Amino acid sequence: MGQEKIGLALSGGGAKGMAHIGVLRALEENHIQVDYIAGTSMGAVVGALYAMGYSVDEIELYLKRVDWEAVLSNDLPRDRLGYLDRSTEEKYLLSFKLTENSIELPNAFNYGYNMLKEMDYLTQSAHSQNDFSKLQIPFFCVATNLETGEAHVFDRGNLSDALRASVSYPSIFSPYRVNGNLYVDGGVANNLPIDALKEKGVSTIIAVDVQATLYSKDELSSIDKVLEQVGSFQNNISYQEQVKNADILIRPAINKYSISDYKDTDTLISLGYLETQKHIKELLPLSCLSCMKPKSNKALPREKVYVQQIEVRGAKSTSSSFINAKLDFDEPRFYRTDQIEYGLDKLYGTQFYDVVSYNLIPLDTAYTLRISVVEKTEKALIRFGVNYNDDFRAALLTNLTLRNILFENSKFSLDLAISENPRFQLQLMTEKGAIPSLGFAIKGRQFLGKYYQNRQVLTSYTQRGFSTDLFIQSTLFDFYTLGGGIKYENIALNQSIGDFDQDGTNDNFLHYYAFLNFDNLNRTFKPTRGFSLVSEGSIISKQANTQGFFEPSSVVYAQVTQAFSPINKVGVSWSAFGATTIGPDTDFPYQIFLGGAGVSYPNFSFPFLGYRMGELIGRNAVTLQGEVFFEPWKNHFFSAKANAGKMESTFETLFDSSVILDGYGISYAYMSPLGPMEIIAMTSSNHSDIYTYFSLGYWF
Repeated sequence: MGQEKIGLALSGGGAKGMAHIGVLRALEENHIQVDYIAGTSMGAVVGALYAMGYSVDEIELYLKRVDWEAVLSNDLPRDRLGYLDRSTEEKYLLSFKLTENSIELPNAFNYGYNMLKEMDYLTQSAHSQNDFSKLQIPFFCVATNLETGEAHVFDRGNLSDALRASVSYPSIFSPYRVNGNLYVDGGVANNLPIDALKEKGVSTIIAVDVQATLYSKDELSSIDKVLEQVGSFQNNISYQEQVKNADILIRPAINKYSISDYKDTDTLISLGYLETQKHIKELLPLSCLSCMKPKSNKALPREKVYVQQIEVRGAKSTSSSFINAKLDFDEPRFYRTDQIEYGLDKLYGTQFYDVVSYNLIPLDTAYTLRISVVEKTEKALIRFGVNYNDDFRAALLTNLTLRNILFENSKFSLDLAISENPRFQLQLMTEKGAIPSLGFAIKGRQFLGKYYQNRQVLTSYTQRGFSTDLFIQSTLFDFYTLGGGIKYENIALNQSIGDFDQDGTNDNFLHYYAFLNFDNLNRTFKPTRGFSLVSEGSIISKQANTQGFFEPSSVVYAQVTQAFSPINKVGVSWSAFGATTIGPDTDFPYQIFLGGAGVSYPNFSFPFLGYRMGELIGRNAVTLQGEVFFEPWKNHFFSAKANAGKMESTFETLFDSSVILDGYGISYAYMSPLGPMEIIAMTSSNHSDIYTYFSLGYWF
């Protein structure tokens, strides 16, 4: 049977496609050499790796290394986002394209960047091979032309692009453009490409079908099963015709698994192997020990390459200096693959691009690193978020973001929080990395505050603020940002604090400020790794009249935070904070306040457990805070928190005073679809009151 041309057709099926690995293992053990491979979706991925020369064990090893959760969510590690987006992007729950005529829904849950990155990595050794018939085993894969609905066979071109097109499962991954055409998952038109394999002149076809049969109504209990069911209707029609041409049909018993059950990879591989063994009588006539080809030891991706030069293709609205700053590549030299992927993550994290990919093109003794980008076509996004906290109550956030509208690499953002305590922020910035860039901002807010004496509420007041900023800043290594600016601010109180004059105050202030920040925390809520620094110094002068200002005061503060995880499921974070007033007493809005369990308070008001927001007031303060949390189940957190500090009227007495403020509490938190939800119970050794605090969603 050595002259028999054997073809292998591998169907799509998401995670269920892992069963193909078990099938390949059984075929090899029975000395069945495949002469042609055709695949759809996950079948295309497994088939391509085998065709390139991966061994079965290597396919299993490398596909198990893939973070499938990140692939399906398209989430980037927080430190890969641009610095300016790192503290803002989480708060937006929904995002829509804004065109001249309408608001458009996104075309999928994600753009598949992480999937494409994995394909680029796994197919490194074929980056320069544009004819798939010249792989160790001839190969092709199937995608569906989104415009015509017809199946398209990819047998040449960029292998990574072909695989990304073939796995573009509708609504999970966005359609993928290749040579001007948009493609979605091959399973939409042909999930088991038997006929296409027959057209290649193959005489015997082994077909492996891991797609689901239609679910019953009782089984349609999850979104992935509903999506799979919708995609299976048309497929079933073509499947019944195609399967007649299969000489051997292998259907592993995996119906109870879904397209996202990557956690069950070992079981799925085993089921594929066991089902193939059941067909041993049909397969043995195809056995040929002398026909077995040795697997290539050059098929695996390289962990380090010498890059002689770098090419960037597709950039039109973003500058080469901006791209080079994000990539942080100094050519020529050796680069690890993870360094290359880190640079690509940062480039994608700027949100200027829909697609970022790479190819390693061999030279005589080195490589050209070719980076291809597809810039976002939409210039405008409208986004929404929600938040509730006991300090400022419920708020609905509406955001308009415009990129590359006025200047190259520019970002215009308008946030409007609709609430009983409304606030807004308009900001225009140009991102140039280390090159200083000019920014402009207008902000407004209103909130209800309380004034305390001896822990008693003496009065409530409404504060309204409106400010205009002009500033300059630089971002270094995507972790540091430093700069300074000038701000003109109006603050109105509906009554004067102290004498409680109901006529209130309405004053203008001029600020000169400088800041230095650092942030590489792995996540905003309950971080388990990283460090942050927030520091600022301000010179503030109240306007005496239209021609002059009173003697200025200065406020300087800094807070450092460090997070780590000593053991699995446990996180620890600590922070130290200090603030001081230099010169005359500041006006009431700019005094230093402590109290509350929130995240982002106005001016120089900072959280401190055991007290209510703004309950403690003074000129100078130092605090030390710590938290230990346990995450027994994913996204569920139980925490113990504590803080201690001092607040004094002079800096000299700050460390001499024996009066120590403290607070401690416990909390339960859940990372919900609306953002983090947390309820805290807290108190202090300085009083007997117990306070609770509830928040939902990211602060804005």
